[in-house]
Amino acid sequence: MQKNIVKGEPLTKILVPIDVENPSWRVMALVGCLAERLGDRLKGITLFHATGGRYLSEHMLNIDVRAGYVIESGLIKRLREEYIERKIEPVMLSANERIRKWGIKTDVKRETVDGDPVKKILEKIREEGFSTVIMERRDIGTVQEILLGSVTASLLHRDTLASIYMVGNAFTEDTPCAVFKCLIPVDGSPHALSAVEEAAVLGEYLNGSLEEMVLLRVINLAGYPESVSKGLLPEKEAKTHLDEAEELLKSKGIPQSSIKSVLKYGDPVKVIASEAKERGVDLIIMGRRGRSAVKEIFMGSVSSGVLRKCQDPIIAMVTR
Repeated sequence: MQKNIVKGEPLTKILVPIDVENPSWRVMALVGCLAERLGDRLKGITLFHATGGRYLSEHMLNIDVRAGYVIESGLIKRLREEYIERKIEPVMLSANERIRKWGIKTDVKRETVDGDPVKKILEKIREEGFSTVIMERRDIGTVQEILLGSVTASLLHRDTLASIYMVGNAFTEDTPCAVFKCLIPVDGSPHALSAVEEAAVLGEYLNGSLEEMVLLRVINLAGYPESVSKGLLPEKEAKTHLDEAEELLKSKGIPQSSIKSVLKYGDPVKVIASEAKERGVDLIIMGRRGRSAVKEIFMGSVSSGVLRKCQDPIIAMVTR
């Protein structure tokens, strides 16, 4: 029987997958920063680790499978407890301390489960209504992701109700807790409007640090002649999309002086990457459609292209 799926409101519950082999303290800094700014809006943070059977694999290396060896349940339990105490809890406690140093009052839970990390993260999101997942981004190309595997990549290629925030290279533990410039590509789709709404919620809690919230509409020249031949006006449609996004921001309390609407021509990925670099944005917020990695290789994807080209800013992929 399928369990009920719980859908969370933007930026209300944060799930932080923990890689105990290679923990990211930059992620904890971002979690603490966001938690401190969101205040009472944030209902909880969960540090989450799925073992992936590692404690069994360590034991199995010393077993001759030809002997027909079967692990007893008591031994499995003891191996698991030892693994958690030795490998997981020290990292969990350190992560908790690094988040707590921001002086937050939000409840921080620690949870360890058995099973495949991606599957267990997805189950956790669906069953408890996490709005946000914050992770390290791994510098692996799309083809390599399919061959080698990556938890972050796998989550991006699955349908999930949570927005996924990935720490950029420019963000460190010593980075000031502020977002000065935010870029939101828009195209009139529901996915893009969800990204605008998330940006508005975030902007509301930035306590005046936000200098610019840039709405970017890129007209792809590849389809321009065909649109004109059909009597369509790409510029008019683009302006409608920008106006709609701008009105949504203003309706959420973002001041007009902080909003910049920009219309550009060209390849969307290249233009977004160029604007992000030239404007020195701290955060890019995009809507995501949940396509598979294989489709993205053969069909292309703006979001995956931006992830590859924009290494410095924090990137948020929003799903609603």
